[in-house]
Amino acid sequence: MEYGYDTFRTELPEDQLEMLLDLGAEMDLYIDPTASLECEQYFSGLLSDYRGDREGLRAYCREAIQRDFRVMKEKPAWLQGDEWQFHNGRPMAFVGQLDAVLRRDGSPCGISFYVFYDLEGGAVKTVTQCD
Repeated sequence: MEYGYDTFRTELPEDQLEMLLDLGAEMDLYIDPTASLECEQYFSGLLSDYRGDREGLRAYCREAIQRDFRVMKEKPAWLQGDEWQFHNGRPMAFVGQLDAVLRRDGSPCGISFYVFYDLEGGAVKTVTQCD
């Protein structure tokens, strides 16, 4: 699938991409399967592993998202858009976020730090977003 002026391409079929985006919103995680190469590879692998009928695909993906996109306490409240982190091809657990307001040139600027943790290997990644 291609979007825009030849600037965005994804190998995910349009109907499956829409279903995954709907599931992410429905589950209040707002996961974008095309947000990063790692995320797209994860979802491509998930879809290629599915062996059931078309009707069962949504339930299969919902179960995988619930299992793999772990949240320790509260779900991320993205300022700019999904930047779920991955380690070794798997989604990392979302530990939490720290929100602050900074002053830039006299104007308040919201900033959030999102912390992810790999439960198996102990890796930590942090994402920073500003409004």
